[in-house]
Amino acid sequence: MDERHAELDKLIDDGKMEMDPKKREDIYKRASVLFRDLAPVVFLYGGVTYFGTSAKVKNFHPRGDARFFFYNVSFAGK
Repeated sequence: MDERHAELDKLIDDGKMEMDPKKREDIYKRASVLFRDLAPVVFLYGGVTYFGTSAKVKNFHPRGDARFFFYNVSFAGK
């Protein structure tokens, strides 16, 4: 295993054990940068979500994960 993977594992373990919020934030920031640099995942496709709405539709909030939740959404009009 690459030594950077071991470092990432250690940062994740350290982060979940750290009780000080500021120290934990710093640990996870370092882990995030290292994770980005390691690039363990390559996204080959980024889909585009199309949807339409109207001023008559109230409380609709699109999401980035292409899931739609219609709690508290209403339609006013004919």
